[in-house]
Amino acid sequence: MKDDCVPFDPKERNTVLDDSDPAKNLGIRMIYGMTDDITYQNMLGLNVLTIRI
Repeated sequence: MKDDCVPFDPKERNTVLDDSDPAKNLGIRMIYGMTDDITYQNMLGLNVLTIRI
């Protein structure tokens, strides 16, 4: 996936998750649970997210 929005690295968000609220960041938690690998790069102002299942 590519977009030109504000840089957003889901791996950084995944490492700062608060385990006391299981509903917080649920989408990111679900994606990490269903995938084998996620790679994020910000290249030339574009967010480039590669998800391998």
